[in-house]
Amino acid sequence: MSVIKWKNQNNDPFKELFELDHPLFGLSLLPFNSRLNAMSTDNLTPAVDISEDNQAVTIKADLPGIKKEDITVSLNDGVLSIRGERKSESEKTDKKCCRVERSFGVFERHLRLGVPVDESKINASYRDGVLEITLPKSAPAEVKRINVQ
Repeated sequence: MSVIKWKNQNNDPFKELFELDHPLFGLSLLPFNSRLNAMSTDNLTPAVDISEDNQAVTIKADLPGIKKEDITVSLNDGVLSIRGERKSESEKTDKKCCRVERSFGVFERHLRLGVPVDESKINASYRDGVLEITLPKSAPAEVKRINVQ
């Protein structure tokens, strides 16, 4: 059996044009970017869900096959960073590899938070390949009135 490059036959011939990356943003400037929904084979950027209520911002990131020890979460100047590494599985067997679609390597995702958060109460948990980060909102600063004389 020989290994041949697999090409999805249902692929739109213009899709590659719509998925051109902009070097500053890392995402397509056009709305047809399928990589927003899932991890692709050429990019390890994890898919995220972001929700917000009155008390907190919650971020869920899909990180299948990654160990908890290989994930780093940090917050700096209102930007949440998720960094990690999916290590390759090096099995030494007599098997021939017929198809490899899973990507391995280091990834990093930066998310700018639009609200101030209480950094001392941030909570992160990892279960079943999903990283969940809860960022409690901080109380809004009181408006200080200044008397004009």
